[in-house]
Amino acid sequence: MSPVSSCAKLALLLCGVALTGCQHLCRYQVLTPAEVPLPGVKSVAVVDFGGDHGESVAAAVSARLWNADFHTVVDSSHFESVRTASLTAPDGTDVQNADIILAAAREAGVDGVLMGEVIDYRCEDERFTSTHFGFGQGNEGIGRYHASAMGVHFSAEETLIREGTVTIAYRLVDPVTNEVLASDRVSHSFEGKLVNNSGTLPSQGEVLDNLLNECASEIVADLAPHDVDVEAGQSWAAANTRN
Repeated sequence: MSPVSSCAKLALLLCGVALTGCQHLCRYQVLTPAEVPLPGVKSVAVVDFGGDHGESVAAAVSARLWNADFHTVVDSSHFESVRTASLTAPDGTDVQNADIILAAAREAGVDGVLMGEVIDYRCEDERFTSTHFGFGQGNEGIGRYHASAMGVHFSAEETLIREGTVTIAYRLVDPVTNEVLASDRVSHSFEGKLVNNSGTLPSQGEVLDNLLNECASEIVADLAPHDVDVEAGQSWAAANTRN
């Protein structure tokens, strides 16, 4: 067999393997439009959200909006300083924080201001011990601690349940008309369990960071075109359907 024909057969074989594997393994990204059409909105300022960890939420959303590379993300530090310095109107009456920010954004020529509230931001642990009894010969305990006396077997099982939830309400406001252009509430949760310290769980901080990132990504998907992972053979509509 000539070297040329051997190489040709090898190339065909490798190609066939690649194509066969691609049917099961290939994934690609499809750019999908924003969930909410926002014609005319070219620049967006993300200000601190109300509630606990509101500054972290704003930072996460702003970073993802910038990475989407669709809107011009305006530095909101000026709006925040204006809000801090101007808590009352010239006539002495109270002014809502949102009104102060929108006025500053309007003066700066920003098309939309993204603001909102952190409704839930928590991760908690619950620990409990369950006991099991059995009768008969031998060690029948199923938990971490075992004891046996006169044919009665006892075991104790320690369980750790870690639960976290992040819920955020947002609204994108036109600073000129005060019209709410888009609004929604997004929420993501986590639940993990360890029995007798078998296995691992993400720390509480890691759980909250992951949930915050998921919420921020969902908010940005509402407002800007974004990539969706699609498996070979899967339709775009199926991949773009939210659970």
